[in-house]
Amino acid sequence: MPHPHRSYDDEGDGLAIILLHGYPFKRSMWREQIDFLRAHDFRAIAPDLIEMSDKLQLVADSIEHETLRATTS
Repeated sequence: MPHPHRSYDDEGDGLAIILLHGYPFKRSMWREQIDFLRAHDFRAIAPDLIEMSDKLQLVADSIEHETLRATTS
């Protein structure tokens, strides 16, 4: 089961499959796949990358801001 105080879900036994999400999603997007993989004797690991996603968004916003400033100057 997902754990609210842990930054990843690790469920099942067997060959491990790591499920990664992109911005702006969270590990909860993999719930159906985790259940399926666990039911078929796989281990599913889904880290929550939201902290990384937030940092990537800050970089993207900064690049966008610099681009707008350069094109309007």
